[in-house]
Amino acid sequence: MKTYGQEQENLESEIVKLQPTVDRYDSGGSRAANFIKLIERYTDFKEITVTMLHECIEKIVVHERDRKGAIDSPQTIEIHFNFIGEFIPPTMKPKNPTPEEIAEHKKMLERRAQFRRAYEQRVASGAQKKYYERTKYKKRAERKAIKENLFDENYMLGTDVLTAATASNQ
Repeated sequence: MKTYGQEQENLESEIVKLQPTVDRYDSGGSRAANFIKLIERYTDFKEITVTMLHECIEKIVVHERDRKGAIDSPQTIEIHFNFIGEFIPPTMKPKNPTPEEIAEHKKMLERRAQFRRAYEQRVASGAQKKYYERTKYKKRAERKAIKENLFDENYMLGTDVLTAATASNQ
């Protein structure tokens, strides 16, 4: 009788432990159904609107690059949808690289490390600071010209609506 009582207690404690898993499974079906209903509203669209984004996407998490300052460094972006959470399409799943891809990646990392060592040597010798002082005014002028050009293009395309609206009200 004691063993049956002990077994009963063990089973009851196991039920308590497994109940949250069962609840998650049950709610997963309803969450998926809600997501499908939401997506069915937008089966045929030409462009993504702000309303669609707010209804479909819960959050977007952008992680830092693996190596700061490197343009071609990988960067992880997570998209969490409403009702289903993070979704990773099958085409985005990690793949096993070929030996050629591994060798190419190692070569790229070595080249990147070589550029970094050269930069650190220039900083230590003071050559980098001299170069910066010599070119900073030219680079500032180039950036300013680019900004002004972008502003002019936006104004001509009508995207500067606020300025145009205030000008027409006067």
